[in-house]
Amino acid sequence: MAGARLSRWGTCRIAAAALCLCVASGAATFCIPLRQTPLAGFGRAQVGRQPPAADKARTALQNRPEEAEVVEDSSSKATVVSTAVSLAKSMLGSGALSLSAGVAAFTNTSQGLLVATAIILGMTVLSAYTFQMVAEVSADTGADDLGAAWKISFGKWAFLPRLAVGTLSGISCTVYAMILGDLLTQFVQSFLTAVPSLGALKLYCSRAPVLISLTVCVLLPMCLAEDFSSLAFTSMLGLAACVYLSAFCALRALDGSYLKGGKFFRAAPYAPMALISASQLSDAVNPRVLVFLSNISTAYMNHGMAPATYQELVQSGSSKKSNLRRYALAVTLAFIITGGVCTSLMAAGFFTFGANTQGLLLANYATRDLAASLGKMGVMISILCGFPLNFMLLKSEVVAMAKKKGFTMDKPAVRWLTVALLTAPSAS
Repeated sequence: MAGARLSRWGTCRIAAAALCLCVASGAATFCIPLRQTPLAGFGRAQVGRQPPAADKARTALQNRPEEAEVVEDSSSKATVVSTAVSLAKSMLGSGALSLSAGVAAFTNTSQGLLVATAIILGMTVLSAYTFQMVAEVSADTGADDLGAAWKISFGKWAFLPRLAVGTLSGISCTVYAMILGDLLTQFVQSFLTAVPSLGALKLYCSRAPVLISLTVCVLLPMCLAEDFSSLAFTSMLGLAACVYLSAFCALRALDGSYLKGGKFFRAAPYAPMALISASQLSDAVNPRVLVFLSNISTAYMNHGMAPATYQELVQSGSSKKSNLRRYALAVTLAFIITGGVCTSLMAAGFFTFGANTQGLLLANYATRDLAASLGKMGVMISILCGFPLNFMLLKSEVVAMAKKKGFTMDKPAVRWLTVALLTAPSAS
């Protein structure tokens, strides 16, 4: 309920989200090598003193011509559209379905919904801005991850961004694996129940065997991909599932199916509550809004992908300014899609169910609502396609730290590392 106190778990989530957001934003803002010329696209002159360990790299970077600089790397591995799709899908995970519950934690008013909409749009713009700043770090340093950019800029403590990105990615993979195991087991058990001749197989289709089979047959092949551009198709599939979810929720909010007297009102497991008008400011906004802020901040926290996806989009023979413009277009498209889907899910879910909105939005819909059942399948597809994107970030950070310790990480070693890292989420 909106009037309930913040739980200890909720407070921990807020603290963790704030810490990770500070690390990501700080890396984006302060890793840029200090230089006398403005950064491309933002026009801010950087002044100050760099650590001595970064002097050599910084001097080489500053002596390069800004406008006529030509990139000599290989041709682009990705397109603007495929990059935008991958970025959007990496942000649209299961967390988007909890945004409505985040709003219900602090209000049950129409004015509170407007406040939440303003917050989510503001966070979208802020996250897109800092995301592009990370790409400028990559362009200036040539680094393909935050740790390398940090090391070139500061000369030490590169483990901090690696630890932040790796930890966040590892937690995301574990949560995704848990959700996939639960959802897929439910689908398999339901299917076997509906087909009597296969009922005997239910004994062998508990959660553990189902999750192991999914890992070996589906997740492992996707996680062996060497770059984000290789996951363009699965990212598109997952993004399509997210768009369906937002369209379905918007439809149910508009068609009145869950309003009093609607065809699904009595069938809903949690009685929908109509929004009321705020009688005082605290009814619309209060300290419990931090729950919603923690939800949306973690949803947009994929800045670790920026350096790698920027380098994949770099075109041979193009200037740095041109490449940054292409990447800015991809980032803009990605955040327009993400902001639109998140806002639609949040507003439609909260408008339909009010203060009774559950943590997983789809739990509010009636079991006989066929479109909602398809939505649950969409959630599984979305999470399945989002898993390898987070896993690739985790793997890249582990590989970077292993190389720093002197380990040889050739392709066979990376494949075995992939198998080893997948065992942890599969064991969840």
